[in-house]
Amino acid sequence: MCGICGIYGTKAAENKTVEMTYQLGHRGPDNFSSWTAKNISIGHSRLSIVDLSDAGSQPICNNMYGLVAVVNGEIYNYASLRKKLENLGARFRSNSDSEVVLHAFAFWGEASFERLNGMFAFALFDVAKNELYLVRDRVGIKPLYYMKSGEDLFFASEIKAILKVAGNDNWKINHQSFLEYLTYQNYFNSETLFENIVLVKPGSFLKFDGRKCVECTYFQRPNT
Repeated sequence: MCGICGIYGTKAAENKTVEMTYQLGHRGPDNFSSWTAKNISIGHSRLSIVDLSDAGSQPICNNMYGLVAVVNGEIYNYASLRKKLENLGARFRSNSDSEVVLHAFAFWGEASFERLNGMFAFALFDVAKNELYLVRDRVGIKPLYYMKSGEDLFFASEIKAILKVAGNDNWKINHQSFLEYLTYQNYFNSETLFENIVLVKPGSFLKFDGRKCVECTYFQRPNT
């Protein structure tokens, strides 16, 4: 289990991602790191499982592709995907399963998400296109929350990391979800206890270009 977080927008350069990352320290105590550009900042708290060396640290950056990624979870079929990608010309710098996510997107784009078999939530930023992707596994094992506030998009593995930096104006209770929780000890769909903080849906990805958010489904359940 690792923790991922970040901000895309006007507040990205304010070093707030560092605060968010430390809120997720219990998810990954082995390393804390972040990557910041003009309008985006991405953080990661690492629990080392596959490739325990420093080469497996995140955020994963590849200047040739112009991509940056942070991943929480495990990619079960990473070995077979890695072999296919190496045959296409990919050059890996680590033995981490998370690095497969970045190379897969470089070669297959959005179609790569459906190729991933595992429990995962990740953020991937395309520098050239200024597009941020938030992707969640098809079952929804790993959580990934986000909040759109003005010109900023906040995301994190846990809500408290978003609330730490988003400001008191965003502490608004979602009354419908609160009633659901009191009744069922759970809330449904992508809603949370906070009015403007939602989950990326299982088997879906959110794409944000600095102006609008588009949520798409990459995995369709088979008809039964």
